[in-house]
Amino acid sequence: MELEKRWNELKLDKATVYFTIFAICMALFASVKETFYVFAFFMTIYSLFLIKKLRIVDILLGSLVFFAIYLTFFSTFWKFDVFNFENFPMIKAVSYWYGQHVRGRIAGPLYYHLLLLLLYNAPTMLLALFTIYKFLRKREDEFTKLFIFLFIANLAFFSYIQEKLPWLVIHVEFPMILLASKAMGKKSFIFTAIFLLYGCIAVNFANPINYAEPGIYLPTNYEVREFAEKLEDSKTVYFLMNAGEAWPAIWYVKHYTGKYPYLMESCEKVSADIVVANESCALQLGLQGEKIVVRCYNSWTEEETWLNKAILYRLPSFLLFRTPLSEKTYCLNYTIFI
Repeated sequence: MELEKRWNELKLDKATVYFTIFAICMALFASVKETFYVFAFFMTIYSLFLIKKLRIVDILLGSLVFFAIYLTFFSTFWKFDVFNFENFPMIKAVSYWYGQHVRGRIAGPLYYHLLLLLLYNAPTMLLALFTIYKFLRKREDEFTKLFIFLFIANLAFFSYIQEKLPWLVIHVEFPMILLASKAMGKKSFIFTAIFLLYGCIAVNFANPINYAEPGIYLPTNYEVREFAEKLEDSKTVYFLMNAGEAWPAIWYVKHYTGKYPYLMESCEKVSADIVVANESCALQLGLQGEKIVVRCYNSWTEEETWLNKAILYRLPSFLLFRTPLSEKTYCLNYTIFI
């Protein structure tokens, strides 16, 4: 009996294949997104409750496959040493995210991601909540339990961390959409699809530089691209501003000139073919040149907007005509001196 039990722990079967496929997917996920470690942490916590169901052979084989792929990609096919503690990808990623959170580089309110879900995925969120309600009443399958856990855990984590960016909401949307699919009928599917498609078209095609869209992070104006397209490879370009103001316009210039422009965070005269300065530096140096609007953003998450319930009155106008949710709009302008 004991021998048979040990054999069952070591033999390869269908569960081993599934676990190995899962390990491959996780390794690829880890290779492309630093937020993988958040997902891995939550999966580890959840797995502790299933430890009796996991077999040693599955864990060993899965770990071997995971680290073989993971370390191969992160070392650029073993060209770099990843076994140095400071260079280990997990340490660097966690250190980066911790530093961003402490600095509050792109800080925002706790309800930031929740609002994005409501503005772009309201039907999906309602269906997901209905699935959670049904689960609490009937205690259904393990699949539902896992994705309820991931939905709540990711929403709580990304709401707390002070790095508020629209694309991070995808970590909450993934389990939420799977939960919604369990409660989705034909009519709810059609309505949800139309709502999502409308938002996607508005953000990506109808007006991708519309600062009224909360789903766009600091949209770059078309004037920046038009300026970059006029540049020649031989031109020397200086940006007189801090790095936060220079991005992403400085990336456009690199794209069209074939070489990275110079970034000088102090405001002083330089010898260059083209000088791009922010408004204060242009005024200080007396630069007279073409002025362009780089980007604008709308402070739709400011607390007073919600306390005064102003956003509730603007919500229908936003959904129908994509007008700003708040009256407060901020723009960054450059002066181009040639």
